[in-house]
Amino acid sequence: MENRFFAITAIACLAVGLHAADTKRAGSWEMYLGPQYNMGKTLNLAHENSAKVNSSAALLFGFAYNFDEHISLGFMFNSTSANYKVSYRDEQGSDKTYSNSLYTSAFDLTAAYNFMEGAFTPYVMADLGMTYIDSGIPTGEEGTGCWWDPWYGYICAPVMSTYSANKLNYGAQLGLRYDTQSAVFFKAGIGLSHVDLDGTGDDTFTLYNVLVGFKFR
Repeated sequence: MENRFFAITAIACLAVGLHAADTKRAGSWEMYLGPQYNMGKTLNLAHENSAKVNSSAALLFGFAYNFDEHISLGFMFNSTSANYKVSYRDEQGSDKTYSNSLYTSAFDLTAAYNFMEGAFTPYVMADLGMTYIDSGIPTGEEGTGCWWDPWYGYICAPVMSTYSANKLNYGAQLGLRYDTQSAVFFKAGIGLSHVDLDGTGDDTFTLYNVLVGFKFR
């Protein structure tokens, strides 16, 4: 369902973009999407425990308004799932490991500055938002989940709750942008994203993305 939504969005953006050819950014709205690569890292936990989070690929979607050739404000959303392994010492003093999948999704407000007015420009972007984290670890509490199935209709079934949380995140990116002679543009960036994970020490992750976007008025 999520992949279908982004595919429809991309087609709609392309249709709008082809009818709005304009190399100028000022006064235009824009939508963009593309892959983002999140670098893995090891987090230091309490009591000398650690969690190694693997690198993962995310799908990023964004929307913004260009006030002039330089400044834009908007929002972006991305979600990903990454495998992780926790190394810990149990109550008997034995070293143990636990593996699972970590699901995250982030919604951010963004502010970008393009350094040049031309079609090709470096840019810097700052973001601030919330990250939803689902550890995949069962809490032991059973609830009821309901969803719509196209074949069987509205279905409800028992589901096991997992440990999850909402955390503040903020970050910044540097990159390059190129606006084509049509309404299409491309962006490639590298950035740092800090997620406020309690008691893990260094909570800053490195990310890379390559995006395609469409301007319209």
